[in-house]
Amino acid sequence: MFFGGFVIRFLQPYVLVIAGLPGVILGGMYTNRTQPRFILGSIVSAIGQSYVNLAFVALTVAYAGAAVQRDDVIGFFVWPVAFLVVFIPTYSVSTGVSIGNLKAKEDNPVLSAQIGALHITLLATIVSFFLFIFVPVSMLPWAYVPYVSTAMNGEWTDKDVESLVHFKKSMEKVENLEVLNRTAASGGVIANALLINQMCSEAESGLEQAKLVDPKVLNRIHPELANQFTTKYVEGLKLLNEICLNPLEAGRIENTKTANRLLNEYIKWQVGAEFKLPKSVQKRAKKMMESDSDIGESKATDN
Repeated sequence: MFFGGFVIRFLQPYVLVIAGLPGVILGGMYTNRTQPRFILGSIVSAIGQSYVNLAFVALTVAYAGAAVQRDDVIGFFVWPVAFLVVFIPTYSVSTGVSIGNLKAKEDNPVLSAQIGALHITLLATIVSFFLFIFVPVSMLPWAYVPYVSTAMNGEWTDKDVESLVHFKKSMEKVENLEVLNRTAASGGVIANALLINQMCSEAESGLEQAKLVDPKVLNRIHPELANQFTTKYVEGLKLLNEICLNPLEAGRIENTKTANRLLNEYIKWQVGAEFKLPKSVQKRAKKMMESDSDIGESKATDN
């Protein structure tokens, strides 16, 4: 990160000159400049310079965000350093070029459109640094920059994807449970007796998989998913498992109704919810499920 800051410190003046060149042309020279033309040129220069400079800010924020997630990095020190890395080069260019421009033209100290726009670029850099941290999706215009696309959605580790696989596997168990439940409803007493063990087995497996799901991962898919999952889905499965373990216990019928209601409420909510899951993560989860269909089962057995 420090090395990147030093490189930017030397390259930034030249990069910003190129980025602000269209504004200089629009703003005109000292001899043929009008106020409206100067203002327009300054705005165009500010937009060009800011866009280019914020690409570096987005890269720095994304890289720092990835570093904070590492166990061997102290996050408390990362963000102040990241701020200095993006602030110092821009501030140096903004103040240095402006002062140099004034000294060179003491008889006519009029800023060019490009140099005046540097102050706007500096302000945009400071504001955007914090905006990118707290609202990562605001980095969308720079999604092509390395690390930025990952930072926008959050980095998905293998452990996160594994948690997603547990979630999917648990849902598959509940889907199987629904099929068995419909089959039992259309069958006779003997059929129900044969299916009840399968239903209890699916409910138990579904709960074991659900217990291995990290709620934080669910919130990255939808802000309300973790709450819905734990308060309705998991609670419903717990009730079904209690019924299976104590089939003769009083209140079994009422508990069955409550369990079905909770699961149905969750399924209804999920159908209407819009999940946001990167395609790359979906592919990783699918590959993990295909290569290790029993993921988490061994853990549940060991426990």
